Amino acid sequence: MSCQLGDPCWEAATARPLGLTYEADGAFEAAAEWLEEADKRCTRATDPYVALRVEILAAPVEVSQRLGRGEAAVALSREWISLAARAHIDMHVERAAGFLTKERLMSGALRTLKHRPSTEAPQLLLGGSRSS
Repeated sequence: MSCQLGDPCWEAATARPLGLTYEADGAFEAAAEWLEEADKRCTRATDPYVALRVEILAAPVEVSQRLGRGEAAVALSREWISLAARAHIDMHVERAAGFLTKERLMSGALRTLKHRPSTEAPQLLLGGSRSS
């Protein structure tokens, strides 16, 4: 019905929950496709519904992460934080910043693990220190 109305915001508002439903069911590829479709439809008009676009940008960050697409998740989260800040949606600014911080810490821990002997890796992941 949203397509019959021809309203980009209603189309996006319909595509987003479809993507979230697929995500909840563990169908991450389908979720990513529907969330991408929601974003395309939301931005099709010259004056997109910014609050909806912020919500749409939030969801694919987690989906991309679950699909092992870390770089895509980081890029999407940067776009998410930027738009949320411009729209003064502080809750999303905090969530996006938290995601970026977590990703940075995780990637730093993984880099450290690559350069440590395998016997030290479990201690580092659990927050322990190297024993002398």
